[in-house]
Amino acid sequence: MMGWVGAVLLLLGSFGVAAAGSGREVADRPLTVLVMGVDARPGQPIDIGVRPDALGVLRLDPAAGTCRLLTVPRDTRAELPGYGPSKVNHALVVGGVPYQRRVVEGLLGLEIDRFILVDFGGVEAVVESVGGLTLDVPEEFTAADGLSFAAGEQTLDGARVLAYARYRGGPEGDLGRIERQQQVLRALLARAPDIELGPLLGRLLPSLEGHLRTDLAPAEILGLARHFRPSCTGETLWTATLDGTTATFADPLVRQPLSYLVVAETEIARKRALLLNDEGRTG
Repeated sequence: MMGWVGAVLLLLGSFGVAAAGSGREVADRPLTVLVMGVDARPGQPIDIGVRPDALGVLRLDPAAGTCRLLTVPRDTRAELPGYGPSKVNHALVVGGVPYQRRVVEGLLGLEIDRFILVDFGGVEAVVESVGGLTLDVPEEFTAADGLSFAAGEQTLDGARVLAYARYRGGPEGDLGRIERQQQVLRALLARAPDIELGPLLGRLLPSLEGHLRTDLAPAEILGLARHFRPSCTGETLWTATLDGTTATFADPLVRQPLSYLVVAETEIARKRALLLNDEGRTG
């Protein structure tokens, strides 16, 4: 998930500056944020009748100055209360953001404080507002929408960054896509110190309407953006992904067999401890 998080961090920083004249100090305790990237159709609500294409949990620790991101692959098998085991990203379309939060909390065994939901139009707008991103493409390929990518370092505009990050082809499938999204995230964070927020607002804000949902208060957003901008960089961001094995099960929602990623409880406990920066406690 999560080139989208880099976009979200920039979205939040600019949104907060516009919405609040001055940010309050961030709380001393860590903040755990559910981050969702969705593929909503133009003109349609981004939080109704859609499934997250990217899903993860962001842990921000103000005291330590650290930011950690755990990606949850969208095919992960999780318990959906009232329905049974299904894909974790089915929760949003079934019960909206509160239900998606509940399902991820149950899967990972932790409490989520806030959520951020952004659609791909918002991601594309962020990339365009910073003048594109320079990425090192490991091998040539053609994306599903027909866009072709040569191997090597190149500067991509918003549409091409989006196509690059969403590509699921190749031998690694969805896990390869997650790696590309994390590459995009680091490239966005690397640009952050060079971006002047004033000019950024003029380019970005007209494109944001309808592309972002969050329960973070405007002053809270600005406080987080100011606090973590120096310390949350492409080099310091910790990222990990839930690993598992692929298996096929009948799905209670679509009523047909689907391919799942089955994640062991020991893997969840280990990655949860790393996310919470609490490696000594994995139970």
